[in-house]
Formats: sequence, C-alpha cells, structure tokens
Amino acid sequence: MLRFTDVFLLQTAQSIQERHEAEYPMYLAHILAYSVDEEDHVRALAARLIATDPVLAIRRSSRKAGTFLKEAVLHTLQLSSSTPRTRATTIELLRTVLIELDDIYWPNCPQKLCSALDPDDIDLLKSILDVFRNWAQHFRYRLIANNHREHSLVFVFASTLSFVDHTSSTIRLNAFATLTYLISNETPVLLPHIDDFIAALLRHDADANRFIRNTVAEAFTSLLSSPRFLHMLLPYIPSRVGYSMLSYLAENTEEIALQSTQFWLNLAQNTLSPDLYLLPFLPKLVSLLLRAMAFDETKLWLYDGTDSPEHPSTCASADSNARDDWKSRDDMLNKWCIRKSAARLLNFLAQIYGNQILNLTAGVLTDNLASKHWLEREMAVLLAGTMASSDPTADTSRDHLLPFLPTLIAQLEEPPALLKETTCWTLSRFSKWCLPETSPGYNDKQQRYHLRAILHAILRCLHDRHRKVRQAACGALADLECYIGHTLMPYIDTILPQLCLAFQHEYRPFDDMALLYDALRCFVHAVGPALRDHDRASTLLSMLSTQWSFLQMGSIGVIDGVLALLQVRHDASFKPLVKVICTNSIRFIRRALLDYKMWRDDPQQVQVEPNKWLLSYGFTLLSSLTRAISLGIIPHITGDSNEIGFVPLLSLCLTHQMPLVRQAAYSFLGDLAIHNYSLLRPHLPIILDTFIREDEKSLYDGHTTKRVVFHRGEDDIRALANACWAIRHIALQQKRDDVAFRQRTLRILHKAIPLLSTCDFPDQLRISAAELIHQIALMHPDYAAPLLPEFARGWLELMPSVIDISQKESMFLIIFSLILQNPTAIDHCVRPLCDTFLRWNHQPLPTLDTMFKDIVQDVKSRNTASWEIHVSLLDSVCRRRLSQQYNL
Repeated sequence: MLRFTDVFLLQTAQSIQERHEAEYPMYLAHILAYSVDEEDHVRALAARLIATDPVLAIRRSSRKAGTFLKEAVLHTLQLSSSTPRTRATTIELLRTVLIELDDIYWPNCPQKLCSALDPDDIDLLKSILDVFRNWAQHFRYRLIANNHREHSLVFVFASTLSFVDHTSSTIRLNAFATLTYLISNETPVLLPHIDDFIAALLRHDADANRFIRNTVAEAFTSLLSSPRFLHMLLPYIPSRVGYSMLSYLAENTEEIALQSTQFWLNLAQNTLSPDLYLLPFLPKLVSLLLRAMAFDETKLWLYDGTDSPEHPSTCASADSNARDDWKSRDDMLNKWCIRKSAARLLNFLAQIYGNQILNLTAGVLTDNLASKHWLEREMAVLLAGTMASSDPTADTSRDHLLPFLPTLIAQLEEPPALLKETTCWTLSRFSKWCLPETSPGYNDKQQRYHLRAILHAILRCLHDRHRKVRQAACGALADLECYIGHTLMPYIDTILPQLCLAFQHEYRPFDDMALLYDALRCFVHAVGPALRDHDRASTLLSMLSTQWSFLQMGSIGVIDGVLALLQVRHDASFKPLVKVICTNSIRFIRRALLDYKMWRDDPQQVQVEPNKWLLSYGFTLLSSLTRAISLGIIPHITGDSNEIGFVPLLSLCLTHQMPLVRQAAYSFLGDLAIHNYSLLRPHLPIILDTFIREDEKSLYDGHTTKRVVFHRGEDDIRALANACWAIRHIALQQKRDDVAFRQRTLRILHKAIPLLSTCDFPDQLRISAAELIHQIALMHPDYAAPLLPEFARGWLELMPSVIDISQKESMFLIIFSLILQNPTAIDHCVRPLCDTFLRWNHQPLPTLDTMFKDIVQDVKSRNTASWEIHVSLLDSVCRRRLSQQYNL
C-alpha cells in the first residue's frame, strides 16, 4: 500500500487520481480504515479528500468500490484505535455524506449509524449523535418532502430517544436537539413516539444544563407550532408545562427567555380556546413581560460616542473612522432580543384581552412615567407604544393612553438618546388615533391638536445631534405618513421645508440619507398630486438636484427609492431631474465597468479589484431607470461614439465572480429586454453565449449522467434565477425565424433542463428554469419534444407549487402538447402525470381534458400491464376520477 510523506502527500494523491480515477476513492478508503500504521494526519487527509466531493467519490466508483468505501468509513468510526483527529475527520465526512447522499447513493446510512451506537463508547456515542444533530438541523422542515426518508426518520428518532436520559449532558443535549429538529417535519410516522418524547421533556424541563433547558423550551415551542402534534401537548400545559415556561421567562438567560415568549405566542395563536390555557397564567405572565421589556443597563455603552460632530468640517474623518464602529453597534442593537419579543407578545395579548391587559399594566405605566430614573420612563414609553399598536379602534385604549401624550412628548427634551428613540416610535403609533376612521366618536379639533403635536415633535427630532434619534425620527415620520395618508394635506408646507432642511445637513452619513429618502418617498405617496403645485415642486426639485449634483459612489444605493418617489413616468415637471440622475449615475457605472474590464484583462497591472458593491448597486439603479423612463435611457447608455459600448461591458459582469453582481446584471438585462430590446438585438449572440457558458464546470461533473452538483449559496441561486428570467424575456421578443436565438435554442434547453430537474435546487430557481423552457417550447416545440424525458418528471413535481391558475393551465397545455408529439417520453412518469392532473382542485379546460384522456388511453393501449401497475399506485380519489370522468 502506498505510504504518503508530508512533502509529496497531495502530489501523490493527484497522481493516483489521474492514473486510476475509478479506484481512487478505494485507495483513500483503505488508507483511512485499514492502514492503521500510517501517521494520524495522513489518515485524516484521506477522509478530507473523500469529503471534498463525496458525490463524485461514491458515484464514479463501481458498485463494489462504492460498497467498500462506505464500509471503510463506518469501520473507521467504530475502530477503537482511531485517534481523536481521525475520528473527528471521519465524523465531518459523515456529516457531508448524510446531507448530500442519504437518499441518493447511501439510503441506509442513518440505520447503519444507529446500529453502531454503543452505550459503552462515550466518544463514539457523542460523535454519532452530533452527526444526527447536524443532519436533522440541515433537513429541518424539509424531510417530509422526501417519502423515502421516512423510514430513516423513524429509525433515527427511536434510537436517539433512548439516550435522552444519559448521564452525559453532551449526549442528552445532542439527543434532545436531534429530536426537536426532527419533529419540525410534522410527518405522521412520528406520532407513535411523541408521547414518549413529551414524557422525556417533562423529566428534563429543570435540567441543570441551561443548554438542555433551552432545547426543551424549543421542543415545547415546536410542538405548539405543529397542527399535527399540538393536541398531544395541550393536556400538560395547565399542570406542568405552563409553570416551566414561566420559570424560563424569569431566567436571566436570554435564549431560554426568548423560547418562552415564542411558546406563549404560539399558544395564543394556534389554539382554538386560548382562554383555557392562558387566563390562569395571565397576571404572572404580564408581570414577567413587563420586567423583560426594561432595557439592559449593561448595553447602554452601545449608545455612547455616536453623536454627530460639532462642526461639519470634521464629518469626513468622523465618517471614515466611526462607520465600522457604528455598524457593529447597530447590528447588536437591531438583533432580536427578549425586550422586543416580550413587547410583541404583550401586543398580541392586548389584542385578545384588551381591557384585562390595560388593567394589569395601568399601574406600571403611570408609576414609571412619573419616575425620576430615565430607564424606568423609557420602559413605560415602550409599553405605551406597545399598547397603542394593539387596536387603534378601541375606545378604551385611546381614552386610557392619549392623556399621557404630553408626558411622552416631554421625554424628547431629555438627554438620553435611547429615551428619545423609543419616544419617536411610540408617537408614530399614537398617530393612528388622529384618523377619523379609527376614532369615529373622537372630536375633530382634538384629533388635529394631537396630530399637530405629534408631527412637530417628530420633525424636531429629524435634526437631533444623535444619529440613532435621527434614524428613529425618519422611521417614525415614514410610519406616520403611511398611517395618516391624505390627512397630512394641511401640513404639506410644514413637512416639506423640514425634510429639505434635513437633507442639507452635511454631517449625515449614508444610513441617515437612505432613511430620509424613505420618509420623503412616503410623504410624496401620502400627499400625491398636491406636490405638483409650482412652488412646492420647485422646492423639492431644487433640493434633489443639489443632492444629485454631488452624488457619491457610496450613496448610490438610495436611488431606487428616489425613482419610486419621483414617479417620472407621470409627471413632466421632474424631467430635468431625470437628466441629472442619468448623467451622474451612468457616469459612475460606466467608470466602474471600465475599471472591472481593465482589472479582468490585466490583473497583474491593475492589482486592486474594483468595488464590486458599486456594480451591484449600479445595475439595480439602471433597472429602476429603465422601468421608469423606458426609451429615454438609451442616449445615456449608448454614450459617445468613441466610448466602449455599454452592453459589451455589461456582458463582462454576467460572468462576474461575485453572485450579487451577476444577479443585478441579469436583472438589468431582463428590464432592457422588456423596455429597450432594440438596444440588445445587435449583441444577442454574446449575451446568449455568456448565459450558456456560465458555470458549466460547476453545473456538470463531466460524466455521462450530467447530474447537477449542488454546491451553491443563496446568492448563486438568485443569480441563476435572474439569468433564466432575463433569457425568458429575451425569448419573448423573438420571432420563430430569428437565427441568432434559434441556433442556440438547443444549448439553452440543455442549460435550463438540469436546473429544473434537480430536486435539490430551491423552487425559486426551478420555477424560473421551467418558465424559460415553457417559453422556448411555445416557440420551438420541435426542439423541446425530444428532450421531454429529461425534464418531464421535474416539470410535474413543480406543478403543485404553481398557484396561478392560468399559468398552471398553460404549463399543462405545453407538456400535453409535447407528450402528444413524443408519446413514449412519459412512460417513466405516468403516475406523477396522473397524480398531478387529477389532484388539481380546479375544473380544467375542455381542451386539457381531451388531451389528458388521449394521452392516458395511448399509454394503456401500448402496455396494459404497465398501466394497471401505475393505476394501482394511485390513491382512491385519483382512481375514482379516472373511472368516472375518463372511463379508465
């Protein structure tokens, strides 16, 4: 057997792979499992090399070689002489195998691991349960979609359940975590084990290990979320579970308290009679929620040092030095926490038990608003906003809370930024009572008085020195504008100058500007045509033109909101601003594209890669511009005759290494195809060839099966989905005799079919690929019909997720037409065809009925025995419809 050295380890592995590709995994498996005299790091490396791509390692081997590899991996795990390093690497390999191959090439892997569970080998037990935990977590909510996994699911559940009472806390934790993830699938095969699982949870709801308590709380919450298992837990809530969850809420551990609030929220939302389970615990629950809503004093440092500089001249250095610190603090403050979760739960309870919650919170609200300690006042302000959000039409809430409005506005004069930030949010909630529809019995004069007071208080905060207060004021103003709408008409001349003044503050960072643009957009949507007054339009146009005249690269992300705001298609007074927007923005994007082209052509000369985010933002901007002004964008894109064409530069970004850039570029390409196809027509061959070649090496494994290997993140998926969407809109513009597209039709189909047929891909991508194939099949059925065996099953699997009736009818019409052209193509998926069509709860078109009947009669006439087998596998509903409607 070969013996690797440190120096030539990887070189030797590569040499063996090249000369003995089929046997290469067997070499690695032998080193891992049976070369016990090899050095530890060599055996660990063998496991890592297999784990690099287990799909290829097992698939490209013969059946005998694949069996040997699987047995070797399990043998290594059970081998007593395996070192911790080798065993850890083998565990990592098994994690990858279970996630990628459990139902493809190694369906009995979970059962094999269960058989290897040895109560006396603690380390092995921890390792295997850790693998199960990762496997269950990865397929959470998705295991039920694969019926062939159900047997593994039950086997793992029953085996893991036997270890929940183990003396090792790590083993108990992994066991409970695995079981909790598995019940999220709501599969009925687990029903016989749920009572035993609940009993185990009750035995450990007071476990000394806080991580186990957190997992127990999560399990109770998951059971309440499941309509299938909910009724099995409800009898235990009044006697035991409710008290356990209250004790969790009282704990100082935030993760456990969060699970508790989610439990009570699920109980209130999902039960038919929540009073039976909630009312006995309501006073104690509200008391604990009020305590949880208080801001943690240990986090007050997050608000320190975030004031804006005294002089605008210092803003540049302040921005560059403080931006990263501000972002990290914002991330911590915006993180979901027990304070926010408690407020959400209290808000929901107030919608169910309005007067009772008001009575339980009245004393705390009154006392804390009068407190000398500002943190207690801040909690009361948050409580007032939470109660105001519950039901704006309730007279009791309005009459109880509105008298506190002057006290709330007075909090804006206090120095603490947190207090002012929370007050802005609460005031925006109070604004709901300024609408006649929500307060029909309320005095109009009082409504106007309260609206004026709230509006002036929020507008003052737009100019606060503290960044978080300004942001809260922008959000509150946007909310108020959305709530009040046209009621703001009398206050246009009050709001517009204040917004314009806020834009002129030189020390505002980018995030402030983005929120300001959002508030301005809501304002324009609220007051509508009133802004077409000449003086008001001039004021707004002057301010926006000034902003765009010194547009910086970092602020390009706000443009989409501005375009929605301007509604340039409908208002000619904004045409001068459109020119300013186009001139500045396209100048930046053209420069960024040229920089990227130079870097791509000669990375040695241009060593610093251009800003990728600018390209992503830029294409988002161009998509908005294209939708807004359609043909008016062409002169700005084409540029001068001596410049490099914009579309050829765009084609470079269609293969950019950053998925977000490809995603935005294809989105812009699709918008161009919809609104400005004449601009794309000369460059169609380049664009289509780019799409066809994109990621071919990662899409295909180079072997005859052409199975897509799924190693893609969410951004890659969205980029591919946008690519299919863009090419579909290009196809919509084609005529049947267009040579450039027709010559590439077959290659486009070969690119799209694997995206549709691979069940591991998300529905978002599969639907985009199906729509592309659908469009091509309409244009060129002679190309699509011979390929039907490759995508028929994937097409039928996707049909239930299509909601739109007309789209589903069109998809049925296409596939039925293709089947009639190529009848034998459907022989391998007759059952999915019948199941999908007969289960459709809609009266199909007569044409579809006739086509379906012709198809199934042809299948039956060609092979009666096979047809009887297919029919026997259908459920009773489908068989009855076949008999009654189609005489089959």
